[in-house]
Amino acid sequence: MQDLQSLVKSIRQTRGIAQTQLATAVGLTRQALGAIESGRYIPNTAVALRLARALGCRVEDLWVGTADQPTVPVAVVGGAPPGTRVSLARVRQRVIAYPLSGDRVVEEGFAPADGQLLAEGASARLHDRDGDLDASALLLGCDPAFRLLTHHLARSGRRLIWRSAASTAALTALAAGETHLAGTHLTRIDGEPADLGPAEAALKATGGSIVTFARWEQGLMVAPGNPHDLRSVADLADPRLRIINREIGSGSRRLLDDLLGQAGMPGTAVRGYERLARSHLDAARRVAVGEADAALGLRAAALACGLDFVPLIQVRCDLAVPTDLDEHPVVAAVLDALQSAALRADLASLPGYESGDTGTVVTAIPLVGKN
Repeated sequence: MQDLQSLVKSIRQTRGIAQTQLATAVGLTRQALGAIESGRYIPNTAVALRLARALGCRVEDLWVGTADQPTVPVAVVGGAPPGTRVSLARVRQRVIAYPLSGDRVVEEGFAPADGQLLAEGASARLHDRDGDLDASALLLGCDPAFRLLTHHLARSGRRLIWRSAASTAALTALAAGETHLAGTHLTRIDGEPADLGPAEAALKATGGSIVTFARWEQGLMVAPGNPHDLRSVADLADPRLRIINREIGSGSRRLLDDLLGQAGMPGTAVRGYERLARSHLDAARRVAVGEADAALGLRAAALACGLDFVPLIQVRCDLAVPTDLDEHPVVAAVLDALQSAALRADLASLPGYESGDTGTVVTAIPLVGKN
């Protein structure tokens, strides 16, 4: 008999029906319905018809034949339990699976999944048997404007999967072969160009290029009216103030540390230094709801959340592109999009963003041992 995957639970939850309510409606115990929902028990025709009637769907909508869904071996980033929804793309010879769970759901919403992890954890069942894993590319980075890039590519039929990640984490994944592209913004405050060392290190095994994505203003995101009259990070030493910081390895945390050091202040002098936000927008939202009085972030993120903004520095955000992947159809489309007037205009329309250097090759990194 062909194996069946039960969709009863997901349809019930979509309809907003409690398990006990549905069990009563179809004349089952809650335990029996639980067995049906978990796939441990396939009901007879009469029960299946009652379930379909109660859920307002067809019987064939309640189960899917798993033999009709192909499976593929995957490398799961970060680990996840069986049944976890994942986005998938092939990076060189491996299919990389990024879980769509936990904080990702909060941060990114219900993103479409390419499949689900199987019990053994080393493979995934594809949702689309005709899906082409080579037709997608992965981009890791924290600039929320990467979402614009994904939409511009979608207009031309290309699929770029963006996952929010701190600069250092994105570059580490690039070096490990877990993404096609990495976004990075590791700023220096001494007037020197951005620190390209970590990106160059991530590309040393493959060679590649570092290409400018955008420039943007970074500063203090504060409550409307700037009630504490903040003007610089030195003002954060006031013990009455609370900040939200970013995770270790993020460009924003590094920038905050550098600015604090320039002001002669350790992080321990700032209340809330150890409290972390997942992204620029997460930090802005937490200031907006009163969890903190300030956070370092983007002007665009601050204004999107109804906050005021104290500008401190202009930051350049780059993309690290491995040489052996720059002819991948989606990666090539990304590089073409960076040269397009449409994307540049879209970026420039964001508060605090500049796109005059978008698409500029900052530096090329040769393969180690080659000229």
